[in-house]
Amino acid sequence: ITQHRSEDDVMGKSAEGYYLRTLEWHFMWYVTDEKVVLYNMKTDPMSDHNVVDNHPDLVEQFKKEIEIWKKETLALQM
Repeated sequence: ITQHRSEDDVMGKSAEGYYLRTLEWHFMWYVTDEKVVLYNMKTDPMSDHNVVDNHPDLVEQFKKEIEIWKKETLALQM
């Protein structure tokens, strides 16, 4: 059996990505592909509408929180 994957499928590839969830927001940052997704879970619980362009301030805040987490996690591993 031969399995064909699309160019967008990262399965089996080395990829860096992060998720951050709050009660209101679901943020996904795929660093490798430079893709950012943001869903408002209160108004869009099925995650149908990416509102990343409407909330650049939240995107930057969530990215900063992830960078802080990465630094803290790396420091614990040393």
